[in-house]
Amino acid sequence: MTGSGRAAFWPFQVLGACVLVAVAVCARVVVSGSEDLETARMARDAGLPATAVEYYGRAARWYLPLVGPHGPARHEMAALCREVESAGDTDLALRCHREMRGAILATRWLVTPDGDLLEDANRAIARLVARETGPDGRPVLPEALHLDLLHRDETPNPWLSALAVVLFCAWIGVAGWGLWSSLSPDGAVSWRRLGGFLLLALALAAAWLAALRFA
Repeated sequence: MTGSGRAAFWPFQVLGACVLVAVAVCARVVVSGSEDLETARMARDAGLPATAVEYYGRAARWYLPLVGPHGPARHEMAALCREVESAGDTDLALRCHREMRGAILATRWLVTPDGDLLEDANRAIARLVARETGPDGRPVLPEALHLDLLHRDETPNPWLSALAVVLFCAWIGVAGWGLWSSLSPDGAVSWRRLGGFLLLALALAAAWLAALRFA
């Protein structure tokens, strides 16, 4: 294969490598998550709710958009949380709801998946914590105050964060491509062409810093 042929073929090699990585990741999510979900179901059927909570929590964290067992795991876990709470095991119910909340928050990206289950978990946690009383017999933390604390989100804006990543990649890519394409085979530099790419790279760098600032 000639040099020009190899140069034209490399994008397909990169694409193929990306596809293989994506398939491997999806397979890992599906296989490992399914194993944890099956273990959770077996523990639940065997009357081991604490073990079931642990493995439901693991399965709920194996998440990819539209892929993985996180959906069934989270809904079954929500039902288990309600069952445990109805049985009067407040400690395990609180642990279950917190595990649910942690699993959902751990899989946030541009959106928060299963926001309805997250809200149910928040309300349940606030309700259960409000039952804990201090030496004076009053709740350690009122339900409304605890719920307000659970609703607070100090994480960066996911959309601006994603934009910052895109701008950073674009900045590096434009700068690198500009330098590469401005050099001739004999080592001469096309300063006019290089100057245009550098101006664009500077603009992208400024936009990247602005996105970081407001994210």
